[in-house]
Amino acid sequence: MTSREEEQFDAVLLGLAQQVSATKGPGINPLLDTFFSFLRRKTDFFSGATEETVFQTLREQVKRHASIAEADKAKRMKEEATRAARAQAPSTKAAAPAQPKTAPVKAKTASG
Repeated sequence: MTSREEEQFDAVLLGLAQQVSATKGPGINPLLDTFFSFLRRKTDFFSGATEETVFQTLREQVKRHASIAEADKAKRMKEEATRAARAQAPSTKAAAPAQPKTAPVKAKTASG
């Protein structure tokens, strides 16, 4: 799934999370309760499958997203370590050679 596909419903889901938080209280449990209530009332997720199938489906999705979250975390940590190493390493750019200092030259004018 592409990032764009994953983000397709973010605005709707964020709105839902905000409404649930305002009416049922903050946290993941009220949001999950709302979502499972929807599945129970408006789909055959619970009534059209065995309990084992329901739990298996949930386990698969949790494992999938936990794995993605771990990979994302590892990638962020690697990027942060790389940035930190670059910030601490001496600059690899060669300094420009110093120009010899010369006395300032005054321009001659027509009068002198």
